[in-house]
Amino acid sequence: MARRSQRVQKIHETKSVTPSSNLATESEATPDKTDSDVEARSTKRSKTSRAANSSRAPRRRGKLQGMLDMPLDVIMEICSLLHPKDLLNLTRTSKGLREFFMSRNTLSLWKAARLNLPTLPPCPADLTEPAYANLMFDPHCHSCGNNNCHHVYWRYRVRLCKKCRQRLTAIASDHYPLVKLIAPRRLDDVVPPFEDNTKREHLDNRTYYESELKRLALGVKQTPPAELDSYLNAQEKLASLRKEASCSFVEPVQTTGEQELNDWFTQKRSSRTEELDKLRRARRFDIVAKLKEDGWKAEITYLTKPSSSAECTKFIKLPEVRKTQALTPKIWNNIREPIINFMHSVRINRLSADHTERVTQRLQTTSELLKEILPLHQRKSLSSREVVVKIPKVWQMLDTDAEEFDNEELRRVLQTLIPEYLEKRTQETRIFFETILREEFGIEASSDPWKLALTAFFNCGCRQSMSFEHVLHHGCGYATTPCLSRPEGMSIECYNSIQTVYRYDWIWNVDAFSSTFHSMKRVIEVCGLDIKKATVDDLERPEIRLSSPDPGRCNYTRIMTWRTAVHDQYQDIALATEAQISAAKAAEPVAEKLLQKELKYQCTRCTEVYDVKKSDLMTHLKKSHAVEEPTEDDWVLECTKLPAQTPIYLVPNMKPKKDWYYWEAELFESGIAVPFLCE
Repeated sequence: MARRSQRVQKIHETKSVTPSSNLATESEATPDKTDSDVEARSTKRSKTSRAANSSRAPRRRGKLQGMLDMPLDVIMEICSLLHPKDLLNLTRTSKGLREFFMSRNTLSLWKAARLNLPTLPPCPADLTEPAYANLMFDPHCHSCGNNNCHHVYWRYRVRLCKKCRQRLTAIASDHYPLVKLIAPRRLDDVVPPFEDNTKREHLDNRTYYESELKRLALGVKQTPPAELDSYLNAQEKLASLRKEASCSFVEPVQTTGEQELNDWFTQKRSSRTEELDKLRRARRFDIVAKLKEDGWKAEITYLTKPSSSAECTKFIKLPEVRKTQALTPKIWNNIREPIINFMHSVRINRLSADHTERVTQRLQTTSELLKEILPLHQRKSLSSREVVVKIPKVWQMLDTDAEEFDNEELRRVLQTLIPEYLEKRTQETRIFFETILREEFGIEASSDPWKLALTAFFNCGCRQSMSFEHVLHHGCGYATTPCLSRPEGMSIECYNSIQTVYRYDWIWNVDAFSSTFHSMKRVIEVCGLDIKKATVDDLERPEIRLSSPDPGRCNYTRIMTWRTAVHDQYQDIALATEAQISAAKAAEPVAEKLLQKELKYQCTRCTEVYDVKKSDLMTHLKKSHAVEEPTEDDWVLECTKLPAQTPIYLVPNMKPKKDWYYWEAELFESGIAVPFLCE
C-alpha cells in the first residue's frame, strides 16, 4: 500500500490543476508561432519589465503551490510549530490549503499550535479549534468584517465592533411587553444577557441579542397560554445550558470561565500594545536624532516644554512618526519632506512663543516700575494696562525682538510720558463733562460751569456722587472697562501677553459717569437759588440746611447739608426752619467728628502711607519728608464720594431710656439725635 502522503498527493492532483500544468498544457496545444509573433511578444515583455522597473516590483505568486506535494508528516511537523494565527492565515491562503487544514484529520495540528502558547486557556467545549483561533486572534468584526475590532463578547463567542454592537443588541426596557409576558421570570433567566459584568446595574438596562429577544417574543406569541409555562421552562433550561457551556472546556479538567479568557486576552493586548509603543518610541527617537542633525534642535527643545504639549502630541501622531517600522536611510528620505514641513510650523510657533515670553517679562517689569513711580491715588485710576496700551511709545519699546532690554530707559520714558498722558486725559475728561453740563443745564458759553454747584457727578455702577477731582481718581470696577481692541502696529503676541499679564487691570472709562442733574436741580430749587448761578459757597452757608422726614423711625426729622441730600438722593426734602437749624447746631460738631473719622488721606510724596487720618498724615509728612507746613499738594483725600455729614435726627417725643429701641440707643449715644419740640 502506498504512503499516506502519496495518496493525499494523488487526490490533490485529481481535484486541482496547478498553474504550471495549465501553462504546460497550453504550450503543448498551441502550434508553433511565427517570427512576428515572437517579436511582438518580446516587445510586450520589455514594456512590462520597464513598467516594473519604474515602480514597485510585482509580487511573486504561487509560492505555496507545491506545499501539498510535500510529505504529510513533514507538513504536520512544520505546521505544529506555528502560531495559531499563522495557521489561520495559512488556511485562508487558497481553497486547497483550506480544504486540507479544515479537515478532521488535522485536529491534532491545531491543538499543537494552541499548545505553543502555554498561557492560552484551553478551547471551550462549544467551539472547534479553528473557531477558537479565529475568535482569539482574528481582529475582524464577525458581522461587518471591519478590521481592528478588539472587543470580544465571550458569552456569545463573537467579536463585534461598536456599530454592530449597537445594531445587533437591545436593552430589556426596549422590549417591555416581552418582560411583562414572561413575569414573574426575569428576562436574563430565559435569554442569556450579552454581558454579565455590565456597568448598568439595573436589570432593565442589560443588553441582549435582539434576534434572541425577537425569537423569544415570537415563540411566546405562538405558544398557547396553557403551554406557555412549559415553553418558558424549556427556554430557561436552554439558557442555563448556554451559560454552563460558556464556562466548560475540553482540557484541563478544572473549570475555567469567561473571566479567564478575558484576562488572557487583556494581558495579551496590553503586552502587544507595549511592544508597539516600544517600536514607535525607537523610531521617534531616531527621527528626533535626524532632525537635530539637520539643525532643528531648538524646535525639538521647544516641543519638550509643557506649554507646547499640544504640538508635541501632533508630532507624535504624525503618520510618518507613528509607524512601528524601524527607521532606515531609505525610509528617512521618503518621510523627510512632510516631517520638515511640520517642523517649519513648529519653528513659527516657537518664535512666537519666545517673543510672547520676552514681552511677558517686560510687562511684569513695567508693573514693578509703575508701583515705584506712581502714587497710590493715581494707581487706582491709572492701571498698568492703560499705561502700556494708551501710550504708544511704551508698547513699542516692549514689542521688540531684541534679547536685551534697558529697564532704566523704560523708567525714563514712563516718568516723562505718564504726566503728559494724565494731563491729556484730564483735559479730555473736563471737556467731556463740560459738554454734558452745558447741554443738560443750558449754561451759556460765556460762563464757567466749574464754578457752579452743578459740578457733581454720579457713577452709575457704585451709585456714588462725587466732585470732578474725585472722578479723576475713582478706580472702582464700574468706572473701568476691560474691553480694548488691539492698536494698529501691535503684534498679536504682545496683545495676548497684555491680556494675560494684566487680566485684572481695567482701563478707566469716562462713560461710566453722568451728571447729578435731577438731585442737584431739586436741592438748588428747594434752597431758593438759581440753577445757572448757584455756587458751592452759596449752598455752604450756615442758614441753608435741608430737612427730610423719616417715617420709619417714629417720624423723626433728619437735618442735613446739601451734600448729604445729593449723596443719599433723598426724595422728600424741604428747607429747614430756623428752629430746626438751631436745634441741630448742638449736634453738628459730633456729625463733623464722625465725618472726619470716615475721611482717609494719602501722601502724594511717597507710596507707603495711605488710608490714614489727617493727623497721622501730618505726622508722617513732618518725620519722613521734613515738611513743617504741609499744603494741599502734599496729600489727597481718599474719597470715592462727596464728603457728606451724617444726618442729625430731631426727636419730637423723647421716651425714657429704658423704652429705647436698639437703633434709638445708637443714635442718642452717638450724639446725632437731639430732642425737639414742635411748635
